[in-house]
Amino acid sequence: MRMIIHDLNDQEIKELIPQMGEDFTVISNTHEIHKCIGCFGCWIKTPVACVINDAYKGMGKLISQCEEVIIISQCYYGGFSPFVKNVLDRSIGYMLPYFVIRNGEMHHESRYPNW
Repeated sequence: MRMIIHDLNDQEIKELIPQMGEDFTVISNTHEIHKCIGCFGCWIKTPVACVINDAYKGMGKLISQCEEVIIISQCYYGGFSPFVKNVLDRSIGYMLPYFVIRNGEMHHESRYPNW
């Protein structure tokens, strides 16, 4: 499965990618998204799932099932748009809170074998 996370309007996404196959999951700002509160509940209380109950609660698990994630975002102050940043923040549960050293660099340990 492939995923597109974007902040474009419906017309722009249809023009950019006119025929998305069934293997695409599209994440857009069609629902209200609450900001990550940094509670780490997705690591401790409800592993993988965000404790904030909205349409983007299961982003960590959804991203873990993807082979490819495509991010399309407007540039805000040199970074992602607020919506895309919120989606990424709400997705940290797909990693474990523990650290490992790989190639001399510190990384979070993967929760799933495909990462």
